[in-house]
Amino acid sequence: MKKNLFLLLIIVLLAGALPISALAEDIIIDIKPDDEDNILTVNRKSLLPVAIYNAPDIDTTTIFLEGVGVTTSIDKGDYLLLKFDSQALLTAIGDVEDGEVVDLTLVGEYEGDEFVATDFVTIRARGN
Repeated sequence: MKKNLFLLLIIVLLAGALPISALAEDIIIDIKPDDEDNILTVNRKSLLPVAIYNAPDIDTTTIFLEGVGVTTSIDKGDYLLLKFDSQALLTAIGDVEDGEVVDLTLVGEYEGDEFVATDFVTIRARGN
């Protein structure tokens, strides 16, 4: 009997009758998805874009990058594009030097589980 129920569950899942969701540990981020160097310019008022993958329907109010909350979010289909205040991030990071590579940590909740994801930025002094 248990074997039959297990097989039925497999068939139903494969048929797509029940949703299969991503796990919190499958979430990845890409800071500035169109910029390989992930440049973050000091003293420049802007929003830092961060793509978040494998987290459909995530509650963006649970997401923080170095303690800074999401300013805006845009559904791009394959991913969710989050934007964070660059100056607030630089304040949270602390003292940095031109050319320094800094890891940024994004934390949040997805389907009741906490997740952590990291990527880097390269610091640029304005005008360089």
